[in-house]
Amino acid sequence: LDLLTELDDGAVMSSHGDVIPATMAALERRGTKIRTQPDWRKASVWVLKRNKNGEIVHATAWPPPNV
Repeated sequence: LDLLTELDDGAVMSSHGDVIPATMAALERRGTKIRTQPDWRKASVWVLKRNKNGEIVHATAWPPPNV
């Protein structure tokens, strides 16, 4: 969670599937609003938005591409 707050805007991270749900749950406990239905499938993308203070205020899940 600390790493997420330290990254520059536009940074991209990759993680294992079991880490992402736990990270999102921790962010939710800190007040982050999940704007979409969570999507934990491989190749899904989470977009996190911060406020002026650097706090992650909302998250959006993008489904994986159709391949």
